[in-house]
Amino acid sequence: MQVGIFDLTPKKQKRAKKKRKKQKYIGFLVFLGIFAYLAYSATNYFSSVIVSTCHAKVQSVTMSAVNNAVIEVMSTSVSYSDLMRVEKDSNGDVALFETNSVLVNQLARDTAQKTQQNLQKNKDMTISLPIGQLTGIAFFSNLGPQIKIKITPYESVNCTFLSEFEQAGINQTRHKIFLNVVADMRVILPTSDQTITTCAEVLVCESLLVGKVPQVYLSMGDFGSNMGILP
Repeated sequence: MQVGIFDLTPKKQKRAKKKRKKQKYIGFLVFLGIFAYLAYSATNYFSSVIVSTCHAKVQSVTMSAVNNAVIEVMSTSVSYSDLMRVEKDSNGDVALFETNSVLVNQLARDTAQKTQQNLQKNKDMTISLPIGQLTGIAFFSNLGPQIKIKITPYESVNCTFLSEFEQAGINQTRHKIFLNVVADMRVILPTSDQTITTCAEVLVCESLLVGKVPQVYLSMGDFGSNMGILP
């Protein structure tokens, strides 16, 4: 077959070949992007499922550690008068609140340390999770091999005393003192670390105050030092 002098078939074939290569390259990039997005989404979903599943177990262990620490520290009964001194004026109204800061700080520090020690006993704690539970479908929740999630015993423990006033009748106010314990537990996942925070509020003591209580005291929240124990 005789090819004319102006036949551009070879050039057209080259352009078509380059176009096909470019399309393949773009297709590969699109496929890679979709795969990366799906992998990222799946990882985030599985991580959220694992964290939500571990949340109840972690909080249960932490609450047990906090309660045992409070029981041990408060083994000798702490009365309201041990923590607070109340003075009244000539009309029988509350004129002064004075906190026993030494005892308050000591109780907060001891509770934080005991909580940390109790959490350290679970340093090798792991949670077994059926792989079917990662699907989020109830039917598959107990199917498949078990995967183990490691839990670091603690990250930090903080204790703070809280004060609460509530009306209990005419010229009567109930004053409650709570010990608030905040503990962080770390869940180590294959792709990331998640911290689960547990807050426990324990009533230490209360007293019924007769007489008017100034607004400045009614708005009193936490008092004493914030005792934080870090690893």
